[in-house]
Amino acid sequence: MDGFVLAQFEVHQYEIANAVLELPDKTVLVASDVGLKRYSENGRFVGELLDRFRSTSQLIYLGDDKVLVGCERFSSDHGPLLLINSAGVIDPSVSADASVYVMLKQPDGKILIGGNFTVVNGKARPYLARLMPDCSLDDTFRPPGILGENPRITHLALQSDGSIIAAGLFSYVGETKRTMLARFSSDGQLDLSYDPGSLLTSSRPSDNQYIGWMANYENNTYIQGYFGPAGDILYNVTRIDPTGMEFSGMITNQGIRHVAMQPDGNFLVAGGFGYVNSRSIAGRGVYETLMRLSRDGKYDSTFLYADRWDLPMPSKILFSNKGSLFVAGHSSSAFLYKLATDLPDLRITSPSYMSNHFSFTIESSLAEVVQIEGTTDFIHWTPLLQKEISPPRSQVELPLSATARYFRVRTD
Repeated sequence: MDGFVLAQFEVHQYEIANAVLELPDKTVLVASDVGLKRYSENGRFVGELLDRFRSTSQLIYLGDDKVLVGCERFSSDHGPLLLINSAGVIDPSVSADASVYVMLKQPDGKILIGGNFTVVNGKARPYLARLMPDCSLDDTFRPPGILGENPRITHLALQSDGSIIAAGLFSYVGETKRTMLARFSSDGQLDLSYDPGSLLTSSRPSDNQYIGWMANYENNTYIQGYFGPAGDILYNVTRIDPTGMEFSGMITNQGIRHVAMQPDGNFLVAGGFGYVNSRSIAGRGVYETLMRLSRDGKYDSTFLYADRWDLPMPSKILFSNKGSLFVAGHSSSAFLYKLATDLPDLRITSPSYMSNHFSFTIESSLAEVVQIEGTTDFIHWTPLLQKEISPPRSQVELPLSATARYFRVRTD
């Protein structure tokens, strides 16, 4: 079921995940404000890797049992950029002198990092640097430094020609005026033709103006945050065309807490919503949820998390290195769920909870047999029945019981 909970992780009550990494042995690394921990694929706690560190926020798997870790806050004995193996052993040759806010792996295996650091691997590299696949410093990448009050790079995105979009708190790149957004060539040269920040923001970024999320799709850049010529809210999610001169508001709700983009360019949005772009969601009032919107801002009613009133609103939407979808946040305690995405040739529609049963429709273009399982805790799943479904749709009705109050559909 698209958007349905597959696994609930046994996270600490204050452990709000910032990044998730799925390893070849099927264990899962979770970076959070309380360190770096390992879990089984069904969410069971296995052990701590970096219990001394706080606010681990970025994870990249490099192969050969190596993981690059970026930290916003860190202990005095180790810095915020770490190369570790799966046992948590640290390679001392990799380092930075201040916070790492973003890491992005290029198709060629090189790794871009951004933050408020000024030194990487012992060499001067202010705020933006690139590492080779072995994590040595790429000396061919030397972008001009950024300037501003407490300058930092917080978000990075790649375009198809290798150009790099950088967002953060800055007012200048070198001697060139650039506010919050800049584009660099693949060798680090500033693109003088690209200056969306001059149109999108005031001349001076502040706490009232920031970019909280950024992604690239088909060379269009999508940003979320608070900005505008007078520091007012312009749009919560805005598309910037490849020239940096044309803008369009994609999602205009002020209740957005977090945004992510699927590989197909559709949006996942967490927040309190009753309306999307001035259109009512099924006639409901404001409620807290996670929902999916198409690239043109239309509400997708097939994403089932939004129909679950008992599930908390996430504050983080995360995709793992393998493309799996996770959501995290804090309700009465911290939570981390792994969610299902669309099954091949299957579409789950019309979910409905009644007092003693749950019903839904499976739409399919093919005849096949599916396994339906039930759970009460999202950790222990019990096989309930095998059902042969026939195109175009089959109706399923399941009784609620002490051992099955939530359900999932599998094709394997």
